[in-house]
Amino acid sequence: MIEFRPAELEDLVAVRRATPRRHFQKLTMQIRDYPAWAIRSGEERLGLCGLAPIGSGVIEAWFLASTRLRHSPHRVAAMRALMLRLATVLPNDLLICRILEGHRAGERIARLSGFLPIDEWLPGTRVRTWVRPPDAKT
Repeated sequence: MIEFRPAELEDLVAVRRATPRRHFQKLTMQIRDYPAWAIRSGEERLGLCGLAPIGSGVIEAWFLASTRLRHSPHRVAAMRALMLRLATVLPNDLLICRILEGHRAGERIARLSGFLPIDEWLPGTRVRTWVRPPDAKT
């Protein structure tokens, strides 16, 4: 059974020990400053997810899967559970995520969670913005 608990820095270390320093610092800030959850099955930490406001009425969702979760059917269930919860808590906010173009696993999870790619890119990168319409179904 998948459950969400408030994320702590220990969850980040348990999920992704080999994270580049720059990414680790950014994730640490996300966990410390914004809503973030550890995805668990019992006591096993499977992943992390969270939300960060990036503008008025715009929230960015992020998702970090452990190696085990990446190869598990739980990955889609975890993201869908988060999206269903967000739809009830933040029904009027625009929810986005950003994915490196060609990252097939990230794109698949985004599509299954109701996100659609738009023609917006982070400047100078191949990182594309995806939007979850308010009426998206999961």
